[in-house]
Amino acid sequence: MTGPQFRKSREAAGLTIAQASRDFGVNYTTIWRWETDRMPIPKLAADRISQLAQIGDKSSRERKR
Repeated sequence: MTGPQFRKSREAAGLTIAQASRDFGVNYTTIWRWETDRMPIPKLAADRISQLAQIGDKSSRERKR
């Protein structure tokens, strides 16, 4: 997963950087570094944000119905 993909997934999950940093147990700067490809994204974080994005996308589609 690239940084921009992580950011898009985070946004799809409805999370701010601050919320994501709390959820992942890292500081705000770490999330920013992941999203700007300045630091590799751990596989567990990439997998988790993908799961959260799918849940968020599903929820937003259901709200639109």
